[in-house]
Amino acid sequence: MRALPWNAYLVYSENPHDWELPGTWILAARDTWTVPRHVDDGRLLDQFLHPGNWCLYLAAHALAPELLPNLFDAPAAEAVASVASHGIPVLLDAWHDNDEWRVVVEPSAVPGLAAA
Repeated sequence: MRALPWNAYLVYSENPHDWELPGTWILAARDTWTVPRHVDDGRLLDQFLHPGNWCLYLAAHALAPELLPNLFDAPAAEAVASVASHGIPVLLDAWHDNDEWRVVVEPSAVPGLAAA
C-alpha cells in the first residue's frame, strides 16, 4: 500500500517521535502523521503499530480524523461512499488489539487523486 504513489497518512494516538522511528514524520492533522516513504515496515508494524487502534490511508492530503469512517462500525456502503467522496483509494483500519484489520479499496477515487 505504501509503495503506491500517493501520500500515506497514519491516524494514531501515539507519537512516532517518542518511538524514535527513522524518517521525517510530519503531523498533518490532529493525530495524523504523514508516513515517510522509507521506513522499516517490520519495525513499524511489529513495534509501533502492534497495540492496534490505528488507521492508515492514502490521499492527496490529510483529512481530519472524524471525516474517516470507522470500518468496524460503519455499514460497508457508507464506508465506500465516504472514502470515494474524500478521494481515498485505500483505507485500512486496525482493531483495538490489532487482531483484525478491515480494508476498503475504492478504485473510483484513483482518477481524481491522480489529477490532484
